[in-house]
Amino acid sequence: ETLNPAGTGQCYQYGLMSAPHWKGPWTFVRRIEIFGEDVFAWQDKRGSFHMILQGGPYKNTTSPWLQTCQGHMHTAWSRDGLEWTMNCQANGYEMYPNFPLTDGSTWKVQRRERQFVLLSNNKEPLWWYSSVAGLDYDKWAGVDPTYSTAQPFNTDEAERNERQAVWQ
Repeated sequence: ETLNPAGTGQCYQYGLMSAPHWKGPWTFVRRIEIFGEDVFAWQDKRGSFHMILQGGPYKNTTSPWLQTCQGHMHTAWSRDGLEWTMNCQANGYEMYPNFPLTDGSTWKVQRRERQFVLLSNNKEPLWWYSSVAGLDYDKWAGVDPTYSTAQPFNTDEAERNERQAVWQ
C-alpha cells in the first residue's frame, strides 16, 4: 500500500498474507509497520525473521517516527513474523553509499537497489546482492552505468566457511 501522509512523496507499507500452500488461496492477515521498498525477508535457524530494505529518508512525512529514519538502507526483525521492529538507523547494513572492495579500498556509489540475500544451509546470510549505480549515474542525462554486486555478510558461519576454504 502506498501512504502519502504529508501530501508529497510516498512510502510503502507492507501487509502480511497467509495461505495453506504457496499457490494459495491467500488471505490478508494484517498490515505490518515496515516502510520502504525492495524488501528481502528471511527466517533464521532460531525461527526469527529479518528484513533488509531501502527507503527514505522520510523528511516530507508527517510521521515523527519516520522523520528520524537515517540513510536509505534499513533493517527490521520479528520473533513471530507478526510484530516487527524497524531499525531506521540500519547499523551493520548502512554501507550505502560505500561499497567495500576486496583490495581494501571503497567504491562510492549513488544508489543501491533490489537487494537479495543468499542464505547458507543453516539459514545464515552469506552474501548481499544488489544493483548499484556509480557516482557518474545521471538519470536525467541518460548516463546510466549500473552494476550487479555481491558483498559478503560478516557472520560467524561466513568466517568458518572462509577458514575452511583456505585450509582445503
